[in-house]
Amino acid sequence: MSNSRLCPPISSGHRLHSSRWPFNTADTAAIVTPLDNAVFGFFNEYTSIENRLNNDYYELLHEKERYKAISEELDSTFQELSGY
Repeated sequence: MSNSRLCPPISSGHRLHSSRWPFNTADTAAIVTPLDNAVFGFFNEYTSIENRLNNDYYELLHEKERYKAISEELDSTFQELSGY
């Protein structure tokens, strides 16, 4: 059984739009455009989530440093009050 109907042979002189190629330009455009849009949408969604994650990370880091400073201040105040 021959595969010539499913996939065209690859050769140096082969053109994609020859009569043996099963898809015409309109078919491939109808597939490629939604695929490009989906990939672009996924990339935008990924970038948005990454930015939110980075913002949350830096906010958490800031709160951690703030908590550390408050803890150190409380420790020093406790040491002063207890006479150590």
